[in-house]
Amino acid sequence: MPNDEERVGRANATGAGDGRRQAGALVGGAGAAHRAGGGAAAAPPARVDLPERAVQVFETDPVGHLVILATANATLLFSIAGGNTGGSFSVNSQGGIVIARPLDWETTAEYTLNVSATDGHHVVFTPLRITVLDVNDRDPAVRARPETEHEHVLTVSVRDQGTPARRDYARLLVHVRDENDHRPQFLSDLVVGQVHETAPVGWQVVTVLATDRDHGQNARITYSILSGNVDNAFAVDSVLGTISVAIGLDQRRASEYILTVRASDAGRPPLHGDVHVNVLVTLPDNAPPRFEKAEYGAEVEEDRPPGSHVLDVVAHCRTSVTYRLVGGNEDGSFLLNPGAGMLTVSERLDYERRTWYNLSIQAVSMVGEVAHTSVIVHVLDVNDNRPRLARPRYAGRVRESAPVGSAVLADDGRPLVVAAVDLDDNSNGRLLFSIVETAARQFLQIDPDSGALRTAGALDHESRSQLEFTVDVWDRGQPRLQAARPARVTVAVLDVNDEPPRFAHAQYNFTVLTPSYDGVEVGTVQASDPDTQNISYSLTGADAALFSLAADTGSLRLLRGETVPPLANVTVHASDGPHRAAALVLVRSRQVASRGLVFSSDQFYGTVRENTTRVDIVASLSVRGNQLMEHLAFRILNPSEYFSISETAGVVRTTGVALDREQQEQHVLAVEVRSDRDGRVAHTLLHVTVMDDNDNRPVFVNQPYHAVVPVEATVGAPVTKVTAIDADLGDNGRVHYDLLRGNGDLFAVDLLSGAVTLRRSPRGLDTAFRLVVTAYDGGSPPLSSEAEVLVTTVDGSQPRFSQPHYWAHVAESAERRTPVLTLEAAAPSASSLVFQLTEPAVDSMFDVDFTTGVLYVAGELDYETRPRYKLTVSATDRVTGSMTSVPVTVNVTDVNDNAPQFERSVYNVTASEAAHPGLKLLRVKVTDRDQEDDQPLSFRVQEADGSESFLFHMTSDGSLAVTSYLDFEQRPLHQLVMTVSDDGSPPLTGTALLTVNVEDVNDNVPVFDRASYACELTELPSRGQFVTMVKAHDPDPTDQLVYRIADGNDRQLFYINRRTGVITVANIRAFDESPQYQLNITAADGIHHTYVPLTVRLMPANKHAPAFEKVAYEVDLSEDVASGTPVTQVKAYDPDRGPLGQRLDRETVPVLELPVWATDGGHRSDHTTVKVRLSDVNDNAPRFQLAQYRAVVAANLTAGDVICKVTAYDSDEGDNARLTYSIFETEVSDIRKALDIDSETGEIILMQRPTQLESPVYQLFVRATDGGSERLVADVPVDVVVLPDSEGMPVFDPLLSGPQGVFLTESDPVGE
Repeated sequence: MPNDEERVGRANATGAGDGRRQAGALVGGAGAAHRAGGGAAAAPPARVDLPERAVQVFETDPVGHLVILATANATLLFSIAGGNTGGSFSVNSQGGIVIARPLDWETTAEYTLNVSATDGHHVVFTPLRITVLDVNDRDPAVRARPETEHEHVLTVSVRDQGTPARRDYARLLVHVRDENDHRPQFLSDLVVGQVHETAPVGWQVVTVLATDRDHGQNARITYSILSGNVDNAFAVDSVLGTISVAIGLDQRRASEYILTVRASDAGRPPLHGDVHVNVLVTLPDNAPPRFEKAEYGAEVEEDRPPGSHVLDVVAHCRTSVTYRLVGGNEDGSFLLNPGAGMLTVSERLDYERRTWYNLSIQAVSMVGEVAHTSVIVHVLDVNDNRPRLARPRYAGRVRESAPVGSAVLADDGRPLVVAAVDLDDNSNGRLLFSIVETAARQFLQIDPDSGALRTAGALDHESRSQLEFTVDVWDRGQPRLQAARPARVTVAVLDVNDEPPRFAHAQYNFTVLTPSYDGVEVGTVQASDPDTQNISYSLTGADAALFSLAADTGSLRLLRGETVPPLANVTVHASDGPHRAAALVLVRSRQVASRGLVFSSDQFYGTVRENTTRVDIVASLSVRGNQLMEHLAFRILNPSEYFSISETAGVVRTTGVALDREQQEQHVLAVEVRSDRDGRVAHTLLHVTVMDDNDNRPVFVNQPYHAVVPVEATVGAPVTKVTAIDADLGDNGRVHYDLLRGNGDLFAVDLLSGAVTLRRSPRGLDTAFRLVVTAYDGGSPPLSSEAEVLVTTVDGSQPRFSQPHYWAHVAESAERRTPVLTLEAAAPSASSLVFQLTEPAVDSMFDVDFTTGVLYVAGELDYETRPRYKLTVSATDRVTGSMTSVPVTVNVTDVNDNAPQFERSVYNVTASEAAHPGLKLLRVKVTDRDQEDDQPLSFRVQEADGSESFLFHMTSDGSLAVTSYLDFEQRPLHQLVMTVSDDGSPPLTGTALLTVNVEDVNDNVPVFDRASYACELTELPSRGQFVTMVKAHDPDPTDQLVYRIADGNDRQLFYINRRTGVITVANIRAFDESPQYQLNITAADGIHHTYVPLTVRLMPANKHAPAFEKVAYEVDLSEDVASGTPVTQVKAYDPDRGPLGQRLDRETVPVLELPVWATDGGHRSDHTTVKVRLSDVNDNAPRFQLAQYRAVVAANLTAGDVICKVTAYDSDEGDNARLTYSIFETEVSDIRKALDIDSETGEIILMQRPTQLESPVYQLFVRATDGGSERLVADVPVDVVVLPDSEGMPVFDPLLSGPQGVFLTESDPVGE
């Protein structure tokens, strides 16, 4: 609705095409009209006609009297822009100026109205002077008006009372002194001006003029700008009132200024008058387009269909503008309307492909001027991608002894992680893993964030050797999406030797029927071990000497059949290595009761050929005394791997296992037959003879063969004899001899005896001969072997040794000059002999006394270097000089003089910290030159400082094994010393250095440096501005941490560097929508995740200036109102937050104290204080005292016990601060069956006994809710760990922990 001074009217048209100016015509033209863009033809300017510019009215004309009527060529909106003092006039809808209030010539005798008219596009102004004519409506009064007359000349007369009266006259000159009783008055209430934004500094915009009806100093006016001069954009001439440009203007920064200009006189006290000046900042005609913003921002969801509106860009120009999209739209995702500047989606967006666009837009005017702006479009992620598992199947392993919480390992020894990817971001891409099968969750748990598998309960290989289950994965977006296909996971539970063997019976009772036989099987004891099949049996007890027990099968047999006591008592033991078990065995004997049932013979005989694997019948045992259709059962009482018997027919067969006659020629089988009808029993013996095969070669004995023959020996004289034996029988074992090579013309070998004789005299021939004799048996085909015979000839004058070959043994530790043997020789001449070594001993280790013939040690012997020496000793006749020689073989016997030696002096081995106890890391090779390969050695491993190693041990075969779990973070390197000792007396020892490098396994959770982060950020940040930095560390040095914003960043306001944790501003569009932002930051090492809250508080920015509700306030006030009467109320508001907007906050200042002063015109004053108490509004969310809570449930707790208490507080008061606690769940679970919370106190209560809980770890969120009308909440994570039965809660020992109080003084330094 138009106000009193503003009407819409249309008068009779005077002709649209009339270009003549009439008196009082208001015509829209250049400088007054705003030219429309778009290229359309411009409408004709508005035209208004006034019959005359000056009119007169009587002060007695009534309200509503028409003063003058304006005519126009269009529908116009009329208003009185200024000069309407006291609101005395108004304009009606027909353009008539009428009296609005009673006129008073004495108050205001003349009005100059500034009349404006507009058609919505054009605005025109014209002045109208109205003169008020005086009417004699007041009684006479004498007043001095210095503003009208400064001096009065009066004529004073005096007359008496006589008749006729006499008079006289005098001239009285009165000078009127001015008082400052008039305020300066502007000619109009509102002054409007325009200025181009390109106007230079000093450019005059408009001039304001005020008048003061006083005189002199009281009327000397100075001008000043009181308010509205933002950035001091304008200056006013204090004398002339001219307003000019003071700084460079920018229409985008401010397109309009509303200045309050004050005119002050120089009176005492001075009086003031104010006027509002409206200055419009416009563009020049030739100015380039100007965008409203230097940069635009928008957000659009990635699932927006093509054609969706994004935003509008607006550029201002005096001509029409064409918009162009010139950059950043390479993929054609957006389309820009060239005429309207409307940006729309052109192609389907994809957040996963591109998260934001920086579009460059041009605005081109009709004259070719160009302006640029940028549009930052943030693509918002929507949950349009399902999680996808990396593999359909996973396999892992874990030892059954692994404690709860141990990682399941993959085949490569690294923790097993079910991996999945989700291309979405933030909560849409945050994954939630779960095990589908309830049964599997009793044994294994999966990290809901990373997919890492860990043990959740005790495992037992014997009851469940393999766990196979399904892992599903969801994201946490809205709506939640599930992987198309789950993953199947197979976890092998590895066996650990944690179970002892168990006998089938605690006591065995066996019966032996007598007479019995050697090797009869009494019975078999059997033990089972779920961990292994390698069980060894042993026997102890007083009667253990009567029996033998097979260590591998548990078969108990009689050693001697004739020594069977009535009752024997033995104990059998079963061992799997670290564990043992025992059982009692009672063996009773009783006489066989045949009662007519007998074998047809007391003794049966059979044969079988050795080395055959064919199953043959050995014998068929017949029985007498059995009745028709009587069932008989046969069995061999002393079972053998070589023979079996038909249970019902008594036929004995070979089993196909080859026999060896040379090992055992006779096998005696005790056979029993038993009647199932009456229990009659009969025994017999089957004697099995193993027939010989020619499977053994003749073997020569008593080697080497060396003979001495005198040259005078005659034909047929014996030389020596060779002997060979053959283990076979008969012709297969009958040995024949023959001379294979050598001097067959000189020597002969007897075919049967092997005697070597002369065929002719050796005189004149060589003195040494080498013969090769062969021995062959009579088998078919025959087998043979060979032997060498050395023959030396001597004549009658040569000395002769007592033996043709000497043998001797000497310890390697023998000292020099130790006698080895004495060689005896005699000379035919009975003269003395000289002994010497004809061939020098190697390294001169031996020598012979040339007189006595004693062979002795001459050097340091070493069995390991040379265990045998072959020497030749000669004896020479001192008289004749004849000489003869004899071979001497000296065998060096070993003594323990060499320590065992490792193959290497330094070993390096790498062990994963996930290596389970018992794992063998290394097997060393050791050599001992003193011992044979099968001799036992003792191994030991110690720390480098000599202390015992509790993490490693060495087995008897030289293997290094882990005895306890390693920890890379505590000790990444182990320096050890390995020791090996022989069994000599004294034992000798060898050492080697061992370095064990512990390989890191990702077994530690990243930890943030702080429990929570908080920072402040201005409400007007720039893109890329640093916000804060989060930092986490992982004890595993090889882990690379990846940071992400898990929650709270749905509008992509922030960006985090995934490697450094630096958080910066990404989207500045929506930063004023919330005073603070709660982000959930995660750090992940690939397996483990940890979270930390980050609170970003926005600091208020002075984005808005205070604004009054009205541009100007007009108040009518009676002149006789009392002092202190309220005049009016002005209201201003500021949208800024905090002190910049002066908003109240009870939590910061609950009571405001306002000082108030009262001052009178005589400058006397008083003051008081007004206290304003603020009432509470629910504007604070609850806050927990801790960022995370953790509770431990011991095994001795019961249902109903309190395990933890969470506490939150609220800065509000009353119901707004009354908190209730609850367990917050985003999806339905069974956690309330295990845990509950007291809604008033925050105590978390155990609902079941610890042994009934299905999971060892519970993770939940507790929510605190206040009681406000619009309730605010806060959540906190709580981890509950259930200890196994074997693990108790730690307890402080007051005797060990010392006094329970700590005393400090206030002067103690920091860090004390």
